[in-house]
Amino acid sequence: MASVSITVRGEHESTHPPERATVLLTVAVEGPTQDAVFSGASQTAATIGAQIAPLFDRERGPVTWWSSDQVRTWSHRPWSDQKHQLPVVFNSAVSFRVKFNDFQVMSRWLGTVAALANVTIDGIDW
Repeated sequence: MASVSITVRGEHESTHPPERATVLLTVAVEGPTQDAVFSGASQTAATIGAQIAPLFDRERGPVTWWSSDQVRTWSHRPWSDQKHQLPVVFNSAVSFRVKFNDFQVMSRWLGTVAALANVTIDGIDW
């Protein structure tokens, strides 16, 4: 018996509505003193955590999972345009990942969080 070769060519595309969305955000504070930037980042992070807590339910949502990292603090000495080193600048940052299954709640929450000082919405993973 002779061998048979079947070749299939073409394209197919299928779209499905998202079932989950993970919001990525960062709290970042910059200033002249280490204590002030650490305190500012910590307080804003606590505010965000307090907003997430009542929304969290692993089974039903609207937040099914979330995490935040530790507050990171560092410093650097920038240079002026005249090549002079400027005073030390301190930075503190903390990142959050929040997974939603209800996009209307996510949208309202994002509006609230985005209005906080020093918060950057880094993106949404669908």
